[in-house]
Amino acid sequence: MIDRGQRGLVLVVAIGLLLALSLFVSILPAMMRLDLALSRSFAVRTRAHYLARAGVEVALGELAADAADPGTLAVRLANADALRAMSASGEGFDVSLELLPATIDKPGTRFSITSTGTARRGEKTVVKQTITVTAGRDAQGRASILTWHEN
Repeated sequence: MIDRGQRGLVLVVAIGLLLALSLFVSILPAMMRLDLALSRSFAVRTRAHYLARAGVEVALGELAADAADPGTLAVRLANADALRAMSASGEGFDVSLELLPATIDKPGTRFSITSTGTARRGEKTVVKQTITVTAGRDAQGRASILTWHEN
């Protein structure tokens, strides 16, 4: 049995539980909206990252395909849209390729490849991811990645 001094305690506990439950229910939609916004942002950044990687792979493929004369490759790529792929929505990649001078400690042909992937979310949000790669070719003409930098 509950004596007269403890009757109010049950009411206080019940009100406390209802307050905690209502607080949880009121915060839940805000937490869900935040989680959804973070997921969308992550998806757009990931899409931009992989578009930039695709540009690097296209450039490396062009380097491997044109191993005979790297100087003409750089000129051909500078004047062509071969390394630019954008969709109607404005998503895609843009790659620039620069022939680097050979040095004593780094013989052979070296290139600097800069690829920028662009992804969109809505009309105004544009996310860009840039990857800069230094690639080189050995005496057999095989292209390989020397350095990789993302920002």
